[in-house]
Amino acid sequence: MADIFLSFSSEDTKIKKQVEGYLEEAGFSVWKGDDVKPGTPEWQSVMERAIQESTVVVVILSPDSANSLWVQWELGYAARRELRIFPLLARGYEEISIPLSVKVAQPIDIRRNRKKGLGSLVEVLKEIGVSEVEEEKESIKVNAIPDWLAALDEDLPPVMVEKPKMVRVPKWLWGLVGVVLLAVVVWAVGSFTDTKILPEIPFITRDTATPSSTNTPILPTPTPTFAWGERIFYKSFVDGNSGIYMMDPDGNVQPQLLVEGEIEGGLVSSLNGTKLAYIIKQDEDYEIYVMDVEGSSQVQLAVEGYKGGLTLSPDGTKIAFVSDRDGNEDIYIMDVGGGKITRLTTHEERDYSPAWSPDGSLIGFTSSRYGSSNNKIFIKDISSESLAQFTSYAGNYLNPNWSPDGVKIAFIIYRSSNNTDIHIVNADGSKPFSLTDFEGIERPPVWSPDSSKLAFTYEYGGTTSIYVVGVDGYNMTLLTEVGWGAETPVWSPDGTKIAFSSNQDGDFEIFVINADGSNIIQLTDNDWDDTYPSWAP
Repeated sequence: MADIFLSFSSEDTKIKKQVEGYLEEAGFSVWKGDDVKPGTPEWQSVMERAIQESTVVVVILSPDSANSLWVQWELGYAARRELRIFPLLARGYEEISIPLSVKVAQPIDIRRNRKKGLGSLVEVLKEIGVSEVEEEKESIKVNAIPDWLAALDEDLPPVMVEKPKMVRVPKWLWGLVGVVLLAVVVWAVGSFTDTKILPEIPFITRDTATPSSTNTPILPTPTPTFAWGERIFYKSFVDGNSGIYMMDPDGNVQPQLLVEGEIEGGLVSSLNGTKLAYIIKQDEDYEIYVMDVEGSSQVQLAVEGYKGGLTLSPDGTKIAFVSDRDGNEDIYIMDVGGGKITRLTTHEERDYSPAWSPDGSLIGFTSSRYGSSNNKIFIKDISSESLAQFTSYAGNYLNPNWSPDGVKIAFIIYRSSNNTDIHIVNADGSKPFSLTDFEGIERPPVWSPDSSKLAFTYEYGGTTSIYVVGVDGYNMTLLTEVGWGAETPVWSPDGTKIAFSSNQDGDFEIFVINADGSNIIQLTDNDWDDTYPSWAP
């Protein structure tokens, strides 16, 4: 059993040896795992055991450690074990060396003065009783430093302490965003199986008998179980033209045509269920429309250079979208009644996939700004225009999505063109974990109204299926059999049912199913594609 687990990037091995030697000279035992290669089959179990048997964790911070998957995994596991973490800022600018996972802890800066910094660390460790230091070791003065350590200090590169020119983020917003630990180790994520249940993909079974295991769905006689007045909206192609239709979720009332035109993409609803937004393509232009869920008060919004990302604010009073009207793809905000358009982002890199926080005060989005070759997630305060980078580790992070209660954020990590996973983290940055780790594509999930579950489309082997899973990772349920081609799930307002589209009979139709996989109802049955359901109270 060691007193200290030392977390570091391989690029900082020289600094690691200095820190390790100093701590040992001060009487502490430091766990050594130099012969264990990160990512190997035995690496995870060895790291888990070492962290479990250590009293505290000391992490060496640098630009390389901030982008190291292994360092972030170690910090995440230590946090779950509730071990105290002591960060040492060893090199690099603060903005690129200190990940969000340790921004709530004050790092000890050893860039200019190793002797003073490491001495401060030793004082703190002794103060909290990390090690029973032998009598002769207690005589070592905190400010003493071995000759070999001083010699190594001379070989260090110049310390970078000036801030690069980038957006400054107020401390209060960092506090809001908080700590984010992303456990994205593909083959080492098995440690999370003690906190969640993952299915065998694609051959998963469930307790519920419906739908059947064949490619023909069970379609019982529709039994009205919904409150009168609920509506399902969907897009349908009729004689080569698309339009928006409305029907009751029981399937007992004939669909009603609300909007006729070439609808581009799907339907977007506000969190409070009062507004719908959609895109109509006219020649080569795209026009945004907003209407009440009753199908009335349709308003056309004049938008130039539309590039996607349409989303309604939670209260239905504003829209956010992506446009290149000013020469670059940025995010814009506009009142649903029309009027002035506000440009929210102005960076030269592409900003896209905007998402509203439930209170409407923040916009999350994806961007490759700040010189990163990968996409990261950023959060911008609309009123103060303060900007925070929410993910700072290696990897492509896409499609942020707040839970309706504002407590958590789900997003996609893009690993390759045929492999993506879903991650969840508290909105304050704490308690992150990988919700899925499948061999296939998990599309952006949708939250249940009570924020306790997520539904998502899983693409594997040339077909798609729909799963529901608890926010804690438990109770993973396959709603639709493999081969159904089911996609675009959407929750009912009370969270008990899910509407989706499926092409299992050759063309897309709209279905409704209980959230536990029972009592499936086919709502549409025609020769056209019925897609993109949206549910309104």
